[in-house]
Amino acid sequence: MDPVTLARRLERLESEGLAWVTGYASSKLAWPGAIVEIETQPGQLQDVAVLLAQDPEAVTIDITAGSRDLILTVLAPTSEAVYAYLLDRLETLDLIAKVYWHPISKLLKEASQWRLRALGNVKVNALRGLKGALAKATVRRMWMSWYVKSSSGTAGQPQAA
Repeated sequence: MDPVTLARRLERLESEGLAWVTGYASSKLAWPGAIVEIETQPGQLQDVAVLLAQDPEAVTIDITAGSRDLILTVLAPTSEAVYAYLLDRLETLDLIAKVYWHPISKLLKEASQWRLRALGNVKVNALRGLKGALAKATVRRMWMSWYVKSSSGTAGQPQAA
C-alpha cells in the first residue's frame, strides 16, 4: 500500500473520530515525576480536573472509578519543582480532600517502545519503510490545519488536524 493511500485512510479515520494523532515529550528528557492519586471533595471532580488540566506539570489526568477520583502523571524539570507542585499546589487546593503520590524512580518503557506483537516481521518492516513518508504527510496536514485556522484568525498555535 502506498503512503498516499495510507494518509487518506488515516485522514478518514481521524475525521470519524476513530483515530487521532497525539504527541508527547521524548522520554530522553528524563524529567523527574510522580504518579499522583487524588480524592476530591464531594461534587468537585470535574472542577478539579478542569483546574488541573491548566497546569503544565500535570501531563496526564485520568478520571477513575474506585477509591481515587483522579490519577495524574506529574513531570517537572527538577525534583524540587515536582515537590513544589505536590506540596504548594495540590496540597493547598480546598477542592481536594486527599493526595497520595508515588515518585517515579525509573522509566521502564515509554510508548514508542510498546508493541502488541500482532504483526509479523514482513508487515512490521513494510511499515518501517513507510514511516518517513507518513510522517511527512502528517506534518503537512498539521501545518495546513494551522495555516487554515490562523488565516481565519482562530488559531495562535499549530494544532493537529
